[in-house]
Amino acid sequence: MRNAIVHGIEDKEERNVAGKHAEGLIRIELKRDEAGAIEIIVTDDGRGIDIESLRGQLVASGHYTPEAVAQMSERDVASMIFRPGFSTASVVTEHAGRGFGLDVLYDLVRNANARLRVSSTPKVTTSFTLQWNPVQ
Repeated sequence: MRNAIVHGIEDKEERNVAGKHAEGLIRIELKRDEAGAIEIIVTDDGRGIDIESLRGQLVASGHYTPEAVAQMSERDVASMIFRPGFSTASVVTEHAGRGFGLDVLYDLVRNANARLRVSSTPKVTTSFTLQWNPVQ
């Protein structure tokens, strides 16, 4: 939720330019299927994940060469948001910029034998879907 607010939802001016309502929308859904699996979906109507910006941040971090990043698929680049210490925040604040958060979420998901999917449309939306079957 915090990442959706801090990283996803744009400021009023940016949302206005994009033709969006001034206030961002974050939707949380909780579902259970017939087999007992639980699905939690967090969706925002923010800026989405900018793959090209992530590519630039990976090179700027000094951990990857431009050639290595160019060879990465969009999925591989997007998955870097779950790496420890990686943040898309330009400055460290009380709520963002330390590179904690999504890497902790990823570890919790993995340790619970759950699945996490991310889908994003740049400048439109991002959705995180957690699927967990407690009866496994």
